[in-house]
Amino acid sequence: MTEADRPQAAPRATRPEPGPPRAGRWLVPWIAVAIGAQGVAWLSGVRPFALAEAVERGAAQVESEGIGERREDDIRKDIRLQRASRSFWTALILLGDFGVEPLGLALRALVVATVFASIAALVGRPPGFERALAESSAAQGYWALGLAVRAALMVALHRPDVESSPVLFLPPGTYPAAAIVGLRQLDIFWMLGWFSLARGAWRRGQSNLLVAFAVVATLWAIEATLRLSVVLIIEGGMRRSIVIPKG
Repeated sequence: MTEADRPQAAPRATRPEPGPPRAGRWLVPWIAVAIGAQGVAWLSGVRPFALAEAVERGAAQVESEGIGERREDDIRKDIRLQRASRSFWTALILLGDFGVEPLGLALRALVVATVFASIAALVGRPPGFERALAESSAAQGYWALGLAVRAALMVALHRPDVESSPVLFLPPGTYPAAAIVGLRQLDIFWMLGWFSLARGAWRRGQSNLLVAFAVVATLWAIEATLRLSVVLIIEGGMRRSIVIPKG
């Protein structure tokens, strides 16, 4: 029997080697959790109630301050403007809750993965971008969980001012808006998320621990500054248009 006549063994099926985890496996569920949490807060009536209450309190303030000093027609006109502006601010807040906040999860994961991959490449280490993106996406669960916990507490307590930041420990009183918004950037869930991002970069070997925490602290400061600026601009605009009473 010649070599050609011998039966050939059937080739074995080879399983492809598992690749790096995909970012979408984590981002899609976390974005869904974030949207669901915001939906619960709005459908329960807690979120729209806070804005409606501010509008009505502003209208009452306009009326009380104008009695005896302005014509009745002018007072009624200002009250109508107060209530008419509610739809605009509602739409803007909805855009932030259901657009900016969920998409921010993906943007944060992408920025963190890109920065640490670039640092690794600069020092001669494997960039590991895909793994970094997947693990950074997984860490976004801290932000999504924070939204879910706050939404659940809002519904359970019927209060829109639920906090998971140092604001919770402030004694009752009136404080500058910048101080309140600034303290909210130290939210416990956000801090755990940033810690996880720094630790992940160190474990992947993209940087040493000190550099990892320095990079994450810088990114946190940039995001906190952006949040602070946007919130103060929006709240300032609301105070000018619907006269939200202080305190």
